[in-house]
Amino acid sequence: MSQLIRAPLLLAALSLVALPAVAQNEVPVMTISLSGSAPESVPNPRAQGAAWHLGRAGIAETLLRLDQDLRLAPLLATDWENTAPDTWVLTLRDDVTFHDGSLLDGAAVKASFDVQGDEQQSAYNPRLMRLLDLAAIETDGFTVTFRTNAPNAAFPYALVEPTAAILRPAGTADLPLIATGPYVFVANEPGRRLSARAFPDYWGGVPALAGVHLDTITDLQTARLALMAGDTDLAFDFPETDFARLQRDGVGDLQLFSAPTARLFFMTANLRNGPLSAPAIREAVSLAIDRDVLVDIAAGGVGAVPARTIFPEIMADWINRDMTLTDDPARAAALLDAAGAVDSNGDGLRDWNGAPLVLRLATYEGRAALRPAAETMQAMLGAVGIGVEVRVAEFDANNAALRAGEIDLHLQAWVTAPVGDPGYFPETLFVSDAGLNDGGYANERLDGLLVAARTAFDPGERRAIFDEVQEILLTDLPLIPLFHATQTSAGAMGLRGFAIHPAETVIVTPELGLVP
Repeated sequence: MSQLIRAPLLLAALSLVALPAVAQNEVPVMTISLSGSAPESVPNPRAQGAAWHLGRAGIAETLLRLDQDLRLAPLLATDWENTAPDTWVLTLRDDVTFHDGSLLDGAAVKASFDVQGDEQQSAYNPRLMRLLDLAAIETDGFTVTFRTNAPNAAFPYALVEPTAAILRPAGTADLPLIATGPYVFVANEPGRRLSARAFPDYWGGVPALAGVHLDTITDLQTARLALMAGDTDLAFDFPETDFARLQRDGVGDLQLFSAPTARLFFMTANLRNGPLSAPAIREAVSLAIDRDVLVDIAAGGVGAVPARTIFPEIMADWINRDMTLTDDPARAAALLDAAGAVDSNGDGLRDWNGAPLVLRLATYEGRAALRPAAETMQAMLGAVGIGVEVRVAEFDANNAALRAGEIDLHLQAWVTAPVGDPGYFPETLFVSDAGLNDGGYANERLDGLLVAARTAFDPGERRAIFDEVQEILLTDLPLIPLFHATQTSAGAMGLRGFAIHPAETVIVTPELGLVP
């Protein structure tokens, strides 16, 4: 619930840290609900999920950011230059202080990255080190020179990665996380609430709020009710079907926000064993899905777009327009017939290798469109003789089940370009030795192309590489793309300064505020 708290009372209400109070007579504290959370009382800023949460809360900042067009823009660094194939030089702002009052300079940036590259440190981050491929970091005042082991055209995009946020290597009892953002970490109740308070010495000016609460509500209907009751000021993840109803019937005392994002709803297939290890079955599953109907039912028809490749229109420069996914149930049935998957006993289910062709599909809570999408596809696949068993479990448990071959499909939703680079999504999920390659996909040509993309500095050459990457993925179908999401959020009438970011990495900004 939004609150108005006089500055002297703010420290008693929020602060665990002795920093100056916000210089306002009355300052609001905003409560935001979203489906994600950080699992530790002091979140690990080098863990992917926690890093996203801390960035969204306005606590941690990176050297570079993405603007509303998913293009690189300054943040803690004012500019960046590729001075040699293996060298990137960044100039830092000279007016940034950490939450403990210390100055951010080149040495502080180097220290932040050094602990992530040290296997003996708890902050060790092999995934980020792989993205950066650092050989050395050199500093001179407010200049930082990064040298990579090999030419890396994607290097500046990796600096946008939330785990690349600049923090002091170690916190203190009073400041367990020392970052540079407009808000200072106060406390986290895992799975419930993260709290932060304003940093009055923020380099971008005094934040508009005295503090923020990020409440974790995985049941989005509960989030909707909390907003309606005034217990939340902004429901970042607002159910699409309810959003459509408010658009139709009137919003009352609410504001509605929607914008296209780079989030893709898709299914990862188990290629290790079972029916989907056969390419013809994967293709038939994809053809059997009417994506236009799926968008209408699962996403409420509020702007989600059927996927024709892995990238959305807001990444227009990277879309291979010669490739497209089609919806053709008749062709799906013909493919199944040709593959020998036929209904041998008239029960409506095809058989495969002597057993009914029934796919085990898992998904999770936290995104309102996931469950109806699973149930809608269950009916669509049933129409061509493929049975589907739907289960809802935890995201990580589903990935483990996919790795173990216990399920056939994991329905999930990812931002395909949270750092702006088109290599992020395929590198993370489909490179043969990628840590999150849970479906067991392996394609040497794809692996080689993604390595080549890192050394291709010419935009035309990189586009040609990613055209072929999309061709391979849409031919082999280790994933089955479904639709590109439109983020839907709803907030109180007094909410100001909020805009949906296409990478969904930004929520709390210095400008975010509340008018009583």
